[in-house]
Amino acid sequence: MNALAHKVPHTSWQSAIAGATHEIATYALNFLDSAVGNAVSPGVVAGLVGAHIPMLGGPSALEIALVGTPEHCRALAAAILQTEPSTLSEAETADAVGEIVNMLAGSVKRRMSSEGVDLELGLPLFIVGHVASTSQIEVTPLPARFGPIDMFVLMISRRR
Repeated sequence: MNALAHKVPHTSWQSAIAGATHEIATYALNFLDSAVGNAVSPGVVAGLVGAHIPMLGGPSALEIALVGTPEHCRALAAAILQTEPSTLSEAETADAVGEIVNMLAGSVKRRMSSEGVDLELGLPLFIVGHVASTSQIEVTPLPARFGPIDMFVLMISRRR
Protein backbone atom coordinates (compact mmCIF):
# COMPACT_ATOMS: atom_id res chain seq x y z
CA MET A 1 0.00 0.00 0.00
CA ASN A 2 1.48 3.32 -0.89
CA ALA A 3 0.83 6.69 0.71
CA LEU A 4 -1.18 7.84 -2.32
CA ALA A 5 -4.04 5.52 -1.36
CA HIS A 6 -4.70 7.52 1.79
CA LYS A 7 -5.24 10.72 -0.22
CA VAL A 8 -7.66 9.42 -2.82
CA PRO A 9 -10.59 11.88 -2.96
CA HIS A 10 -14.21 10.79 -2.57
CA THR A 11 -14.80 11.80 -6.20
CA SER A 12 -12.47 9.01 -7.35
CA TRP A 13 -14.39 6.48 -5.25
CA GLN A 14 -17.69 7.84 -6.64
CA SER A 15 -16.42 7.52 -10.19
CA ALA A 16 -15.32 3.93 -9.54
CA ILE A 17 -18.71 3.14 -7.98
CA ALA A 18 -20.56 4.65 -10.96
CA GLY A 19 -18.50 2.58 -13.41
CA ALA A 20 -18.96 -0.56 -11.33
CA THR A 21 -22.71 0.04 -11.07
CA HIS A 22 -22.97 0.33 -14.84
CA GLU A 23 -20.91 -2.83 -15.30
CA ILE A 24 -23.05 -4.88 -12.90
CA ALA A 25 -26.35 -3.48 -14.22
CA THR A 26 -25.37 -4.20 -17.82
CA TYR A 27 -23.50 -7.50 -17.64
CA ALA A 28 -24.83 -9.27 -14.54
CA LEU A 29 -28.40 -8.00 -14.43
CA ASN A 30 -29.05 -7.46 -18.17
CA PHE A 31 -30.37 -3.92 -17.75
CA LEU A 32 -29.76 -1.34 -20.45
CA ASP A 33 -29.29 1.59 -18.11
CA SER A 34 -27.88 2.53 -14.75
CA ALA A 35 -27.07 5.72 -12.90
CA VAL A 36 -25.31 6.90 -9.77
CA GLY A 37 -26.23 10.32 -8.44
CA ASN A 38 -24.53 12.80 -6.17
CA ALA A 39 -24.31 12.19 -2.44
CA VAL A 40 -27.46 12.73 -0.41
CA SER A 41 -28.13 13.12 3.30
CA PRO A 42 -27.42 9.96 5.32
CA GLY A 43 -30.92 10.25 6.84
CA VAL A 44 -32.56 9.12 3.59
CA VAL A 45 -31.21 5.59 4.00
CA ALA A 46 -32.50 5.06 7.55
CA GLY A 47 -34.59 1.92 7.69
CA LEU A 48 -33.31 0.47 4.40
CA VAL A 49 -31.81 -3.02 4.22
CA GLY A 50 -29.02 -4.47 2.19
CA ALA A 51 -25.60 -6.03 1.90
CA HIS A 52 -22.38 -4.54 3.24
CA ILE A 53 -18.84 -5.56 2.32
CA PRO A 54 -15.53 -4.34 3.76
CA MET A 55 -12.76 -3.37 1.38
CA LEU A 56 -9.65 -3.71 3.50
CA GLY A 57 -6.40 -1.90 2.87
CA GLY A 58 -4.81 0.22 5.58
CA PRO A 59 -5.74 3.90 5.53
CA SER A 60 -7.77 3.50 2.34
CA ALA A 61 -10.11 0.95 3.91
CA LEU A 62 -13.69 1.50 2.94
CA GLU A 63 -16.93 -0.39 3.30
CA ILE A 64 -19.55 -0.23 0.65
CA ALA A 65 -23.14 -1.24 1.00
CA LEU A 66 -25.99 -1.71 -1.43
CA VAL A 67 -29.25 -0.87 0.30
CA GLY A 68 -32.88 -0.35 -0.59
CA THR A 69 -36.35 -1.26 0.48
CA PRO A 70 -36.99 -4.98 1.00
CA GLU A 71 -39.07 -4.93 -2.19
CA HIS A 72 -36.26 -3.34 -4.22
CA CYS A 73 -33.72 -5.80 -2.79
CA ARG A 74 -36.02 -8.67 -3.79
CA ALA A 75 -36.42 -7.20 -7.32
CA LEU A 76 -32.63 -6.88 -7.67
CA ALA A 77 -32.17 -10.45 -6.44
CA ALA A 78 -34.79 -11.67 -8.91
CA ALA A 79 -32.96 -9.89 -11.74
CA ILE A 80 -29.69 -11.70 -11.09
CA LEU A 81 -31.42 -15.05 -10.49
CA GLN A 82 -33.69 -14.54 -13.51
CA THR A 83 -36.86 -15.33 -11.64
CA GLU A 84 -39.93 -13.58 -10.29
CA PRO A 85 -39.48 -11.61 -7.04
CA SER A 86 -42.44 -13.37 -5.42
CA THR A 87 -40.65 -16.73 -5.66
CA LEU A 88 -37.69 -15.66 -3.48
CA SER A 89 -37.32 -16.28 0.23
CA GLU A 90 -35.64 -13.75 2.51
CA ALA A 91 -32.53 -15.95 2.63
CA GLU A 92 -32.35 -16.20 -1.18
CA THR A 93 -32.77 -12.43 -1.44
CA ALA A 94 -30.02 -11.82 1.12
CA ASP A 95 -27.64 -14.22 -0.66
CA ALA A 96 -28.29 -12.69 -4.07
CA VAL A 97 -27.90 -9.08 -2.91
CA GLY A 98 -24.74 -10.17 -1.08
CA GLU A 99 -23.40 -11.58 -4.34
CA ILE A 100 -24.26 -8.35 -6.19
CA VAL A 101 -22.44 -6.20 -3.61
CA ASN A 102 -19.49 -8.62 -3.84
CA MET A 103 -19.37 -8.14 -7.63
CA LEU A 104 -19.77 -4.39 -7.19
CA ALA A 105 -16.87 -4.30 -4.71
CA GLY A 106 -14.69 -6.40 -7.01
CA SER A 107 -15.27 -3.96 -9.85
CA VAL A 108 -14.56 -0.96 -7.59
CA LYS A 109 -11.37 -2.66 -6.37
CA ARG A 110 -10.19 -3.19 -9.95
CA ARG A 111 -10.99 0.40 -10.89
CA MET A 112 -9.26 1.85 -7.81
CA SER A 113 -6.02 -0.04 -8.47
CA SER A 114 -5.17 2.62 -11.08
CA GLU A 115 -5.30 5.16 -8.22
CA GLY A 116 -2.67 3.18 -6.32
CA VAL A 117 -5.23 1.70 -3.93
CA ASP A 118 -4.58 -1.95 -3.08
CA LEU A 119 -7.63 -3.51 -1.43
CA GLU A 120 -8.76 -6.94 -0.25
CA LEU A 121 -12.45 -7.81 -0.12
CA GLY A 122 -14.04 -9.10 3.06
CA LEU A 123 -17.20 -11.17 3.30
CA PRO A 124 -20.55 -9.58 2.49
CA LEU A 125 -23.17 -9.35 5.24
CA PHE A 126 -26.86 -8.68 4.79
CA ILE A 127 -28.04 -6.24 7.44
CA VAL A 128 -31.52 -5.16 8.42
CA GLY A 129 -30.94 -1.70 9.87
CA HIS A 130 -28.54 1.05 8.95
CA VAL A 131 -25.01 2.28 9.54
CA ALA A 132 -24.95 5.72 11.15
CA SER A 133 -22.28 8.39 10.78
CA THR A 134 -20.28 9.02 13.95
CA SER A 135 -17.36 11.21 14.92
CA GLN A 136 -15.06 8.55 13.39
CA ILE A 137 -17.18 7.10 10.57
CA GLU A 138 -18.56 8.94 7.57
CA VAL A 139 -21.51 7.46 5.65
CA THR A 140 -22.02 8.86 2.17
CA PRO A 141 -25.15 7.57 0.37
CA LEU A 142 -25.17 7.70 -3.42
CA PRO A 143 -28.53 7.14 -5.15
CA ALA A 144 -28.06 4.31 -7.65
CA ARG A 145 -30.38 2.91 -10.26
CA PHE A 146 -29.98 -0.57 -11.73
CA GLY A 147 -32.36 -0.54 -14.69
CA PRO A 148 -35.77 0.21 -13.12
CA ILE A 149 -34.64 -0.55 -9.55
CA ASP A 150 -33.71 2.33 -7.24
CA MET A 151 -31.13 1.55 -4.58
CA PHE A 152 -28.36 3.37 -2.70
CA VAL A 153 -24.66 2.61 -2.65
CA LEU A 154 -23.15 3.65 0.65
CA MET A 155 -19.51 4.63 1.02
CA ILE A 156 -18.58 4.05 4.66
CA SER A 157 -15.14 5.37 5.58
CA ARG A 158 -13.03 6.80 8.35
CA ARG A 159 -13.41 10.54 8.73
CA ARG A 160 -10.39 12.34 7.32
